[in-house]
Amino acid sequence: MNIKWIETYAAIWRPNRKHLHPVQAIDKVTLDSLIGIERQKKQLVDNTVRFLRSQPANNALLWGARGTGKSSLIKELLNHYHPQCLRLVEIYKDDLYILPEIVDEIRN
Repeated sequence: MNIKWIETYAAIWRPNRKHLHPVQAIDKVTLDSLIGIERQKKQLVDNTVRFLRSQPANNALLWGARGTGKSSLIKELLNHYHPQCLRLVEIYKDDLYILPEIVDEIRN
C-alpha cells in the first residue's frame, strides 16, 4: 500500500501484511495539557525544530510509566509540526529488524 504522505501524518507498520497502514485520525493534544514535564517538552520541541530545519538533532527515546504523557507528547508534536512535513511511523519493537525495508518503502 502506497501512502500519500501529503495527506497522511502517521502510519503504523503492519507486520502480518508487510505494509504501512495510514492513521486516519490523531487525537488533539496541546502542550499546555501536559503538566509536570516542562523540561522534557522543551527538549523534545527544540530537538524537533532542529530536525525539521535540517540542523543537527538527536534521536529521541521516550520511556516512563504508563500514563506519563509519552504518547500525548508525540501526538501534540505531530499535530503542531505536520505542516512542516513532520511524519511519524510506529513500529513495534519486535519488528525493528525490518526497519531498513520500511525506510526503503517510505523513500519510494
